[in-house]
Amino acid sequence: MDDFNGTYIFYLVSFEEYMMLIKCSKFLEIKNVVFNLNDNSAPGLDGFGGVFYHSYWEIIGTDVVQQFFKQNWVLPEMNSNVVSFIPEIQGVDSIKDYRPFIVANFKFKIISKILTNRLALVATRIISPNQYGFVQGRQIQDCIGITYEAINMLSKKVRGGNVAYKVDIQKTFHTRCWKFLLLVLTCFGFHLLFVGWIITILRSAFYQNKWQFGRFFSL
Repeated sequence: MDDFNGTYIFYLVSFEEYMMLIKCSKFLEIKNVVFNLNDNSAPGLDGFGGVFYHSYWEIIGTDVVQQFFKQNWVLPEMNSNVVSFIPEIQGVDSIKDYRPFIVANFKFKIISKILTNRLALVATRIISPNQYGFVQGRQIQDCIGITYEAINMLSKKVRGGNVAYKVDIQKTFHTRCWKFLLLVLTCFGFHLLFVGWIITILRSAFYQNKWQFGRFFSL
């Protein structure tokens, strides 16, 4: 990280995309996001689920999440999350055998969904075509089909032979270097305001469960 300066990363964000990503969220954009989110989803720590926002939108609509885009600030505990652990197999004996399940406040989901919708418009150009997960228009299931076809071709003799590697890649979300991520976004050409929004989200993230509580990240 200390030696990385982004020399080999090129600007890929056009000026139009540059401005689109940082525009102040309009009332209609927020409303569309709110009503496209599941109103029956479990509420977060604040107790207000999607059904509340759908039912009382005409009263609270003008005040929803505007302060984030105008002031780059979120209310205390707005980005608080409840973490539960669901066993993936029977007879678990290690923490890695559990899948974390996080319930976030609906109000914060609105912010993250707005940013996700905007980022999706440029993601296909800045993310490698070999990456299938979490990219609009791509299906991670396609990797299964490609792998199946490749395995079937192993028996065909070619010069040099065929080799298949099975690699166990675990999700190590907590080990990622967030400073590196933010630097890469800047090198791609993202506005510092957009990068600042990401920093605010990371710094405000808070979790709690039955046994403990604390912050996810430190920057």
